[in-house]
Amino acid sequence: MKNIKKYSYIRENSLVKDIFIVSSVSDLYKYLDFNFAPIGNMSKTICGYNLFNINIIKSNIKDIYFEDNIIKVGSGLMLSALDNIALKKNICNFNFLRTIPGSVGGALIMNASFLGETISDSLLEIEGFDYMNRYIKLKKEDIIFSYRYSNIKEILKIVTYAYFKSNYADKREIEERIITAYNYRKKQPNIKYTLGSAFKNKKDIKAYELIQNIDKYEYKTFKVNKIHKNFLEFVPNSKGYEIRNDLLSFKNNVETSSGESLEFEIQSLYDIYK
Repeated sequence: MKNIKKYSYIRENSLVKDIFIVSSVSDLYKYLDFNFAPIGNMSKTICGYNLFNINIIKSNIKDIYFEDNIIKVGSGLMLSALDNIALKKNICNFNFLRTIPGSVGGALIMNASFLGETISDSLLEIEGFDYMNRYIKLKKEDIIFSYRYSNIKEILKIVTYAYFKSNYADKREIEERIITAYNYRKKQPNIKYTLGSAFKNKKDIKAYELIQNIDKYEYKTFKVNKIHKNFLEFVPNSKGYEIRNDLLSFKNNVETSSGESLEFEIQSLYDIYK
């Protein structure tokens, strides 16, 4: 058994069967018949329980290629690193997304967005292994994307590469976009152990507005941030099942007090792979 804590963004204390780091597509072939769950930077993910029968595969595929206004990117590359490389060629696709502490693969699965731009905006296609262990390509039009959602997990067991169309801007515009992104981030709470927004916003109301009148702001494994109530401050080394139970209790509390149903942005591997 291995502890996920080293790879968990909030230092969750949960056990999994084993953990494998893969740096290439050829590395993955060794594990395709394993019962596994892929992870990125875990900036939106918890185990949520001890997963004794589940192996964890973390993509360390970080290579990047530029050709004919197309960018091919490994799923394990962090968004900030991707933008740092791309901006040297005056590519502006990822200026806003650079402030999200996630990997390319994880961002695609969650359809990460910031300041009105999503990672799927300039996506052309992705590569990965499906549930029959076939290595396939999926065009953007074959994938369902919506607000903080994609159906990639339903088609692929793991993403390896993504292809994006290059969008260009001059250096001054790129600098302004990056400044805008960081200035907006400064308005959000600076928390070390957080998973960002706990709930997705509803169509006509922000999630944090529904958390104003709850009667409990502190739980064993986290407390609600006073500035941005949709941000939770987690206690490192908390057990996964306790985090999951506290999140469910918090959700029930908010829904009961507001009369509105909510959907988590935070994903639990236990609930996906149990």
